[in-house]
Amino acid sequence: MNSELRTKLYRRFLTLILLFLVVPALCESTTTHHPPFLIVDYADNPQTVELVDLILEDQLTRIGGYFNGELPDSNRVVVASGPRQFYQFEDLKIPEWAAAVYLNGRRLILVKSPGWKGSIRSLEQDLRHELVHLLVDYHLGARNVPLWYNEGLAEVLSGENINLADAARIAADLRNREVMFLEDLDSLQSFTTPQIQMAYIYAFSAMDFLLERMEGRMTLLEFHQQIKRSGWENALKMASGYDSREFEIYWYTQLRDNYRWYLLLNFDNFLWIAIIGIFFLVFWLKRSRMKQLFRSWREEEINNNLS
Repeated sequence: MNSELRTKLYRRFLTLILLFLVVPALCESTTTHHPPFLIVDYADNPQTVELVDLILEDQLTRIGGYFNGELPDSNRVVVASGPRQFYQFEDLKIPEWAAAVYLNGRRLILVKSPGWKGSIRSLEQDLRHELVHLLVDYHLGARNVPLWYNEGLAEVLSGENINLADAARIAADLRNREVMFLEDLDSLQSFTTPQIQMAYIYAFSAMDFLLERMEGRMTLLEFHQQIKRSGWENALKMASGYDSREFEIYWYTQLRDNYRWYLLLNFDNFLWIAIIGIFFLVFWLKRSRMKQLFRSWREEEINNNLS
């Protein structure tokens, strides 16, 4: 065996030894029990665990009342410290657009560590959103409600809202006849990033419309109790006065009435409107100037005749 071959084998051997030592270290995590949660932290940072626990405790107190029931113990919250722990968690192939994930049926929330991605504020928003999914899954059964309701409720209870940019996007979809059907949101996993953004906006708007219809009929807690007693369709009919098909028709009508005028916020449209507005302003100013000139000429002519 020549020296060059021995050197290559030696380097490969060292590489294998390093991988053997480093990879397990990268996979190490600490699990801390904070009932009703098991917090698994791949960053091994006690401060992150404490922060996650405080956020969950606060949000569970605030949101849990809409479901009238406590969670069982040992709901897992996994804090990923890097892309491998997040996007390839247990070989699930999490979509690239995902900021956080709740795994239905497994009572498991997967979020990103602030030390790796995002911030403390984004961690709080993500935990709040996914906690709603956990509560829906445990108390109602995620498969027993439409995905738009699950996502819309999470958006509403997370304090999200529709801003001017979102309203302009809705208006553009209305103009182009590209508004999503609510049932299309069931294909969320296959959506592109722009489609995902619009899907959350539409889910929020549908949930907002439902809450308007529910006002004076029943509370959100009563609605959830009705879902458990009689199923989604009956509960929706009692809460909104519509079945699923009617609900979507009237939701779309409200969407059109509320947002079609926001098309003016589109920069290209605004530019053309501004140009047309300037044209009419110039035309009006010239017309006013001409009227003043004719008036002054007329007065001069009258004065000359009198003299």
